[in-house]
Amino acid sequence: MNRILASLLLTLLGTAAVAQSRIDVQINQVNDRRSKGFFSRLTIALDLPKVRSTDVVASRVLVTSATDDSGQSLLDTEAQEPQLEINNSAMFSQNEEAKPATVSLVLKNPDRKAQTVKEVKGEIELFMPSVARNSISR
Repeated sequence: MNRILASLLLTLLGTAAVAQSRIDVQINQVNDRRSKGFFSRLTIALDLPKVRSTDVVASRVLVTSATDDSGQSLLDTEAQEPQLEINNSAMFSQNEEAKPATVSLVLKNPDRKAQTVKEVKGEIELFMPSVARNSISR
């Protein structure tokens, strides 16, 4: 799993408000649960160091392609499109010092012989009322 973490290449785009722009992402955590049960999946948590968590009300990650070094696709074709996830940590944050926003994505497990996740591409959508004019957060 450390090899997967060390060599993961991410090319993700972020959508903040209306405009699209490239954003920096850093890998926070990788969970590779290899079993035949319900929780068998690869979950990757990403930090967005230039985006304050308190500015993000909700987010989702739309992955368009993901492969391991054996060439196997890590996209789950049977999974539903991800829904917006509420950023609970920002809503209940008492600390004014901003932490970076965190988003996560879920993929199929890599092949057992794979040593790295070669590539993950997609979009990060962020709902940021402080940035988007005329938006409402409830």
